Amino acid sequence: MRKGFKLLFFLSLICFCYGLSAQDRALGIGYGMGYTIANHPRFPKLNGPSHYFETSWTSSPENSRYWSKLNQKASLNLTASLQTFGNNAAMGEAIGLTPLMSFNLLKPAPFSMQLQMGWGIAFLTKKFNSFYNTTNIVIGTNLNSYVSGRLQLAYRVGDWEPFMKVSLLHYSNGNAMSPNLGINIPAFQTGILWHYNVKKIAMEADMSMLPEFKRRFSPFVQLGLGMTATVSRGPFFPVYVVNSGAQWHYKRSRSLWAGLEYSFNSSVYQFFENNGSSLYERKDFDRYAFWLGHEWLFGRFGFFAMGGLYLNKHVYQRSLFPTQTGLNFYPRLPYKYLKNQAWIGVHIRAYFGLADYVMLQMGYRF
Repeated sequence: MRKGFKLLFFLSLICFCYGLSAQDRALGIGYGMGYTIANHPRFPKLNGPSHYFETSWTSSPENSRYWSKLNQKASLNLTASLQTFGNNAAMGEAIGLTPLMSFNLLKPAPFSMQLQMGWGIAFLTKKFNSFYNTTNIVIGTNLNSYVSGRLQLAYRVGDWEPFMKVSLLHYSNGNAMSPNLGINIPAFQTGILWHYNVKKIAMEADMSMLPEFKRRFSPFVQLGLGMTATVSRGPFFPVYVVNSGAQWHYKRSRSLWAGLEYSFNSSVYQFFENNGSSLYERKDFDRYAFWLGHEWLFGRFGFFAMGGLYLNKHVYQRSLFPTQTGLNFYPRLPYKYLKNQAWIGVHIRAYFGLADYVMLQMGYRF
């Protein structure tokens, strides 16, 4: 726990130093408490609630970026956190660093209400070990993704802004290594923000510099390469994914996607092959799916989420519904270039809510 606080202090310095270089920003500190959801009969015994400490740097919504103006003055938060899970002996603590996007739902000053969504990384101090930590059947890696969704209510008095949040926190390695039940924590958090101002001239983003926006459909193709291990401490095997479809750009910063997909998880196939199973043919491991997705653009980055339906039965199928979340990066600013655009992304694929594999994707729209 003491080492965790030292690392939290170091990450807090990163947030603080980064915040000093900007105009009209806020620094915050908060404490939260929640309960880890035991999602398996052999989940480690929970001895108490989950405690959550966080420091943050928050940008002002009145900034000069395209992404903020195109998303109703959305703001960026960078948080450093330390969290316990209710069983330090088996599950340890999590030290996280997470960027959050904040969207204004209601702002009748001095009150404010924001929806916050974030995806970052977390280091878990304890993981499953077949010799030393067999009770932790939850997470098989130290490094994990850290996803959070929050609803924040705040009241500003001068430079100070106390707040409270209702949050859902999720830790997972994307099934890159077994086990990976995932850690889910509903939590309540309270804290305070200190708003400060650094005098610095900022250039306003000139929206007239962007080309005229027209709603349009764009066909696309996309290739993915995933990586997963079916058994604990086992070898990694690739997952091959190909899909194509169309995007509908209904706003400059948002688009709807629809596509058809083929995928093949060689880890599952090799597991049965190595065990000499003759129950299935090669084609029984192929997966076909139809899916719908949505992407929010923030500068050169896009937050992508999708849900779909598997069109055939396949080996190790855990659900009819594939889901996926991830971040895409666009070398060319997507607000300006709707046509002939390439991207690369990191995504987590799941059976509904149960992670299946981590994937690197490359795509191109025409």
